[in-house]
Amino acid sequence: MLGKLIKHQTKSVYRILLLVHAAVLLLAVIGSVFTFFVDAENFAASVLTGMIGIMYILTLMFAFFSTQYVMVSRFYKSMYTDEGYLTHTLPVKTWQHLLSNTIVYFAAIVLDIVILTLSILILARPSGILDLGADLMPAMRMASAALGISVPVLILCIFGIIIISLLYIIGMFYMSLSVGSLFPSHKIMASVIVYVILYIAMQTVGLITIAVAPWTHAMVNADPNNVLQMTSGIIQFVKGLLGFDIILMGGGTIIYFAVTHFIMSRKLNLQ
Repeated sequence: MLGKLIKHQTKSVYRILLLVHAAVLLLAVIGSVFTFFVDAENFAASVLTGMIGIMYILTLMFAFFSTQYVMVSRFYKSMYTDEGYLTHTLPVKTWQHLLSNTIVYFAAIVLDIVILTLSILILARPSGILDLGADLMPAMRMASAALGISVPVLILCIFGIIIISLLYIIGMFYMSLSVGSLFPSHKIMASVIVYVILYIAMQTVGLITIAVAPWTHAMVNADPNNVLQMTSGIIQFVKGLLGFDIILMGGGTIIYFAVTHFIMSRKLNLQ
């Protein structure tokens, strides 16, 4: 049944998203073609290429915000509006509804990242791509050596942080919508207010923790004239910050989804 839910959710949102992302790739291809005609003597081609570049950036921004809007509004409509009466009468457990929405939302954000990367590679000159690849591995080796871990472990950590970050974002949206649905009226406005309050609260907790953390003081109090001490302080700060972010986002993600599941299963309000 979970597979059917994912298939249904995918069909309901991806038609719109694929059209928007196809436009991003099309503009990237057109922009890449026009770069061959850009030179100091061809003013018209330069202007046209610049206009295409602006359209590309605007379309890319529109694609990103479209993904967020489509996925968030789809979750809200299917769970907490009149459509929710049909949704919640299905012989499906609450966690399956939540998981299917999360998987489709997560895949949509990954699609954004893939399209962004692919379009940049299309626009970039081959030499630029090669330079990027040549500079990336030495930087990865330096970072892994400084942190005391291997390059594969560093890559896994990066992907892990990305996954946790995406789930954190999704969970915050879902919890805000769920809490907002409990209000008797102005549910959308209430959801926005809940999101803003939640965002400010988490940022405040993060800033306070960073300000008083020992790894921050180790970097701040390091002697700027002592290279080894400064390097050690920076490494401690980076390690501490990464660990704190993982704990904060991981814990926040668990809380967000737990609260969302509780409201969907115990406090559902479709009025």
